[in-house]
Amino acid sequence: MKVALISMPDVIPIVIHEMALHMPNHGIACIGGNVDEGHHVSLIDLIRKRKGISAYLTKTLKRINPDLVGLSAMTWLYPTALALIRLIKSILPHVKIAVGGYHATLMSEEIASSREGNEIDFIIKGEGEEVFRRLVNALAGADRLEAIPSLSYRKDSEWIHNERGGLCELSRLKLPIRDHRRLTRGYHFMYSRIEVMETSRGCTHSCNFCSINHMYGRSYRTYPIERIIADLDDIYFNKKTRLIFITDDNMILNPKWVITVCDAIIQRRYRNLQLVVQDDCMSVARNEAMVKKCPKRDFGAFSLGLKMYRTIISGPWGKQTS
Repeated sequence: MKVALISMPDVIPIVIHEMALHMPNHGIACIGGNVDEGHHVSLIDLIRKRKGISAYLTKTLKRINPDLVGLSAMTWLYPTALALIRLIKSILPHVKIAVGGYHATLMSEEIASSREGNEIDFIIKGEGEEVFRRLVNALAGADRLEAIPSLSYRKDSEWIHNERGGLCELSRLKLPIRDHRRLTRGYHFMYSRIEVMETSRGCTHSCNFCSINHMYGRSYRTYPIERIIADLDDIYFNKKTRLIFITDDNMILNPKWVITVCDAIIQRRYRNLQLVVQDDCMSVARNEAMVKKCPKRDFGAFSLGLKMYRTIISGPWGKQTS
């Protein structure tokens, strides 16, 4: 099977000028990285192709000629996803289309019953790594659509909604794609190369402005330390990148675990490594030992919002500073 995974080109100019920050889409990188060997996966991150999207997709999709195209979108990105689906279908009329992400998770039945549901073949709810992996295998004849939890699919003119499955076992997930299969490049924050990774998923808080609970429930899971270091090594040594945005919904829910992660990073003796972390103010204020574990140099507020803020942790990482 040949698979293309596409992320949306939209930006939020009110937050930061679009030319100052282009981060790789971590979602499609994780989905693609967990497709079984034997299938050909390509990542197309349209944040890097905002000019000339139609010409670029026409040329690229004709060259790849995928059997399945997957698109990930939040609710504010969904109209863009629909426009892209129409473009993709005009380029490759017989290609299968799968949609996933937050909007697909929360609105799967509404999407299926809508007019645009006729242009979509599969809807993936919740975490997509295992569902999409099995979907690709099913289209290749090695699995069955009706046996895949969290999958919705069209059968003749009707939509079938399989029951929601459980959460992924993070220790079993493979590293995200950052190699030649990622067809777009040039990710940056100002004049620095930037990459994205995660060390945990979920948040136990119940903020009413956040959709995380609908994706994961009120759960919090961490990756094994060995997996985190392998991910860092891939970025640091293979991608030669020193600035990393950690996408965790709230990394510091378990301060003792954060200290363990910091110790593991310090032992690796990375140099000039900078980590941008999402966290909550209360956990920072109540856990002085965790804050002291992070190098003090360039430690400060990145942005401040209601209940949540981001901090930049940076330093030599070659020795512990207190």
